[in-house]
Amino acid sequence: AARAKLGPCRVAVVDWDVHHGNGTQHAYYHRADTLTISLHQENCFPPGYGGATDRGAGAGDGTNLNIPLLGGCGHQAYLDAFELLVIPALRAFKPDLIMVASGFDASCVDPLARMMATSETFRAMAGLLMAQAKELCGGKLVVAHEGGYSDVYVPFCGLAVVETMLGSRSPVIDPFLEPSERQQPPADLIAFQRARLAAQAAVVFG
Repeated sequence: AARAKLGPCRVAVVDWDVHHGNGTQHAYYHRADTLTISLHQENCFPPGYGGATDRGAGAGDGTNLNIPLLGGCGHQAYLDAFELLVIPALRAFKPDLIMVASGFDASCVDPLARMMATSETFRAMAGLLMAQAKELCGGKLVVAHEGGYSDVYVPFCGLAVVETMLGSRSPVIDPFLEPSERQQPPADLIAFQRARLAAQAAVVFG
């Protein structure tokens, strides 16, 4: 649909849903005009899959980036993944449009995963992508809601993203935020996950 409106263009898809973006990967694995980035809980879905070495093939070699994160690695891991991998990949690809597959099942209370992200995690990621879209592609950013499995928490995560895109802050308070911040992983796990991301970045970017 984007190409029907914009014509031939380079599209980057950032998928922060907790499950691997296997459908998007399959659709664009051999295409040079689409960068697919999936941040997902390692070995969650598909079971046993991380995909860090699956980088695309043929014309699409190097345009698929999987970022498997350890279960429970929390808010900081997502920020580190953006710093070390997502943003450098976007800058190298130079998209004409950034699209986000915005699932909220990486949240701290989601019943199907264990990532410990909070509404502030999604707020931060949305802000980082807005900044990249402004710099790289004239602000062209599309966020598609993909759901999540916690009826009580998805609305707070979705609100955080919408507020960020609108540049405003509502009086709504996330009642899960404070306890979730106290349950974030210890410093040694955060450091271990960052080291894994740095090692992956060294392979991806040379």
